[in-house]
Amino acid sequence: MFSGRVPPPPRDLIAHLTVRDLDTAVAYYERVFGARELRGDALSGERPAIAELVFGDVSVLVGEESVHYDYSPSPASLGGSPVLLTLRYDDPAPVFEAAIEAGGEVELPLEGEPGGERYGIVRDIEGHRWALVSVRQAQPDAAASSPAADIAQGADSAERGEQAVRPDGPDASDAHDGSADRADRADVSEPADAAHRGDQEKLSGSVQ
Repeated sequence: MFSGRVPPPPRDLIAHLTVRDLDTAVAYYERVFGARELRGDALSGERPAIAELVFGDVSVLVGEESVHYDYSPSPASLGGSPVLLTLRYDDPAPVFEAAIEAGGEVELPLEGEPGGERYGIVRDIEGHRWALVSVRQAQPDAAASSPAADIAQGADSAERGEQAVRPDGPDASDAHDGSADRADRADVSEPADAAHRGDQEKLSGSVQ
């Protein structure tokens, strides 16, 4: 019965592939998938030989089958494998072709557009199944991320900032021009009125 206590997560997960011929399998994985062998153990007696390969950043153990030790038959002895291992490449097409040329069999043809997402399944010479898939590339919005769009967006922001600080446009210009005209008219009319009042005072004095 589940007690509700959550166990700590594992540090990693390592797959163990069983093959009939270790040397042939290791050579196949290195040649086709670009795997690297870290170590190899030649064990005597009834214990199988084991090699550790690295696919990208993942370690995989590859060992020879044994019906006596830990009963680890290979897919060839079982008549196949239900396990599917997935490898991702920028372009899986050359890898898929190399897998077939080296003795693998096509389970699912590689499909998809060149430069886009592609997917296919191949069975290697030991019967293990490999899905070869391209790395999915994010497709940004060209209009939103183009340099021209960035410049235009920056210009719009700057223009909105200037309008917020000092209003521009025809209405503001008219207001400024009107204020200036009124000020000019006031400056001109004030001396004229004073002169007119002086003439009237002189006329009144002469009449008296």
